Amino acid sequence: MLDDRVGQLLVERYQILERIGEGGMGTVYRAKDRLLHQVAIKFLAQTLNTPEMCDRFQIEAIACAQLGSRSNYIVKVTDYGVDSKGLPFYVMEYLQGQSVKKLIESQPLPLDQFLH
Repeated sequence: MLDDRVGQLLVERYQILERIGEGGMGTVYRAKDRLLHQVAIKFLAQTLNTPEMCDRFQIEAIACAQLGSRSNYIVKVTDYGVDSKGLPFYVMEYLQGQSVKKLIESQPLPLDQFLH
C-alpha cells in the first residue's frame, strides 16, 4: 500500500522515512529529525480525528512525556503538533528491536527477562 506521508517533510523539521507500525489510535513512522537524530512519529488515525479524540491523543502524548522523563523503561516524547492536514502527532525517541508482542508470540517471556 502506497503511503503519502513517506518522503514528506513534517513541520519543516522531520523527514518521514517509513511506516513502522499501526494501532488503534494511529500510525507510527520512522523519521529523521533534521536537527538531531532518528525519531518515531505517531499520528492520530484520520478516522478518529474528532475534537474528543484529539484531546485524548494530546493527553496520551503529555502522559508519555511526563512518564518518559521519570523512567528509562518508557519511551521519551519530545514534541507535539498538528500537521498541515489538521492531524495531531507526537514525536518520540526511536528504539530499535522487537515489539513485546512479537517477543512473546514465539515463547513465554522468562521471569528475569520480564522483570528487566
